[in-house]
Amino acid sequence: MALWEKQGKTGVFVASGGQGSDEVVSEAESMRRYLTESRHVPADAVLMEDRSTTTMENLRFSKEIMDARSGVQSVPGRRGLAYRCALVTSDYHVFRASEYAHHIGLKADGVGSHTRGYYWPTAFIREFIAVAKAHLWPYCALARPGIDRLPCATGLYRALGRDTPVVE
Repeated sequence: MALWEKQGKTGVFVASGGQGSDEVVSEAESMRRYLTESRHVPADAVLMEDRSTTTMENLRFSKEIMDARSGVQSVPGRRGLAYRCALVTSDYHVFRASEYAHHIGLKADGVGSHTRGYYWPTAFIREFIAVAKAHLWPYCALARPGIDRLPCATGLYRALGRDTPVVE
């Protein structure tokens, strides 16, 4: 909010997030209501992306909206992009969300919102697992010689063109 206000309230918000099976409204709708009702953001300054079910989908679908609105598609590795955005998420989630944004070519600055202390252990474990899963190869390499017991071993052997572990 402070950044939006500092920039003269000229930007738009993209409220992003689908509706889980246990949720009454989508995450996007909940954010839209908060912004318009509690923070008095004009309704036309809040765009909604309510199809996503994962962080990557949040970013991809939001990027589609921003690309269409700006008239320019941002491309990974290309300098001088038409827009830059603030990616606002939970403070524990900024690293992974920012990494995903970079991966899809979204020029974004991660901004973390406060997470209550009681939720930190669960959130940290969840994020650690997600980041570790996204970067499985280093774990496989570090685990050698016991690599054949890791879930990634089958794919690793296939990538190496072997059916069994290499014993040297």
